Amino acid sequence: MFKWIVDTASDSADLHRLACEKFNIQRPEDFILQYLDPDFKEYVNLTDVADICDLMSLRLCPKITSSRNEPIASASTIETGSAHLRRESWPKTFELPVFDSMVQMFLKSADDNFSKNGTPAVVPRDIKVKLLDAVANKIFGYTAYASKDQIQQAAKALVDKHPSLQCTTAPNGWEAWAHALGFKMGNFRMKMRRLGCEEV
Repeated sequence: MFKWIVDTASDSADLHRLACEKFNIQRPEDFILQYLDPDFKEYVNLTDVADICDLMSLRLCPKITSSRNEPIASASTIETGSAHLRRESWPKTFELPVFDSMVQMFLKSADDNFSKNGTPAVVPRDIKVKLLDAVANKIFGYTAYASKDQIQQAAKALVDKHPSLQCTTAPNGWEAWAHALGFKMGNFRMKMRRLGCEEV
């Protein structure tokens, strides 16, 4: 689909417009189209569609403004030709993903039990793996290299929504989940690297 967009674009501005339409971007002027330079292994702003070849990685980067009010690309991107699509920048409020039915059933039972007697959940290993995988995948949709604050934000969102998951020996209840998510993100990057994801 994206190759068709590239082939039908008349110039870089037209390709930028078509790419924004493809990803339902409402304000194209807020994004910069870049391509991965094969020589320097870095993303550079696209000025000529002739610079693009088959299987080349492209990305749409939200603009940020430098101290001199010059538009530059941020690290949050929408990528094509890679192993994933980066669609959004990190949100002000982290929203948990929709867990699979098994995890949802466990969480509902655990939260109900916690509300009745205040007993924290004992999370089985298979449930914990599914839960962490889902949250890590959601984080990876924003950034492959989440900061400590971002990891903590995701962990806090998890415990705030599901209080039965809080750890009674941690100061705020979510620290253990942040620690686990940090390791999970490292493992996630390693798996993506093995699959050929250029970003990691």
